[in-house]
Amino acid sequence: MQEIKSLQQEVKAVSAQTHSLTVNERAHSQDFLALYNITIEQKAAVSALHTNSSNQLMKLRELETNHSKQLLRLEQNHNSTTAEIISKLEAIKKQENLTLSMMQKQINKNAERVAITAYPSSGVTLSEPNTILKFNDEHCSVGITNLTAYRTTGKFTCEHEGLYIISASLMSFTGGANYHISLNGKAISQTDIDHSGGGANEDRIGAVTLTWKLNLNDQVWLESGINSWYLYGGQASTFTIVKIK
Repeated sequence: MQEIKSLQQEVKAVSAQTHSLTVNERAHSQDFLALYNITIEQKAAVSALHTNSSNQLMKLRELETNHSKQLLRLEQNHNSTTAEIISKLEAIKKQENLTLSMMQKQINKNAERVAITAYPSSGVTLSEPNTILKFNDEHCSVGITNLTAYRTTGKFTCEHEGLYIISASLMSFTGGANYHISLNGKAISQTDIDHSGGGANEDRIGAVTLTWKLNLNDQVWLESGINSWYLYGGQASTFTIVKIK
């Protein structure tokens, strides 16, 4: 009986322990379940956070791409605008250089001084019609490189085109004396040394002045008329050509 009671007590003790273990196990199961649920929730939260982060990262990348495209367009527009401005500035500079060059040429042209005043070295009787008068004694000459040809031929050759004054004043005592200015063989003036109201052997002067545009290599000279007459030399007779523009 003692042993049975002892066994019953042991069984009760074991049952109590078993019940305690069962309760503990249930408590552990509840704790485990709660922990599991927490883990699931955290996993879901982490997944949601990952998804949100991925979306945000994608948006950031799209924004970066858009910014890169905008920067590229701005850079292209800037380069295009800069190139256009540079091109316009170069065109303006080129035009200014061309204008300055033309102005400089005009200034240089206007600064070209050409002038000659000459006399016949001695008096001469012009017996042949259309004789070229040679004014071979230069009182003044500027800007003429070949004076020897002028002295020899009596022809002024234009070396700088422009506007010229051509003037002649010839003295003679011969009635009916006349002459003309010839340009490249064509008369551009006609001057008579009038003796209609004077007596024989009376000195008279016939003068002419005109303005003419001369081109490069144009030739100008004085030529006698068809009558025979005497031309005074020295300062009594002068031939002047001056470039004025």
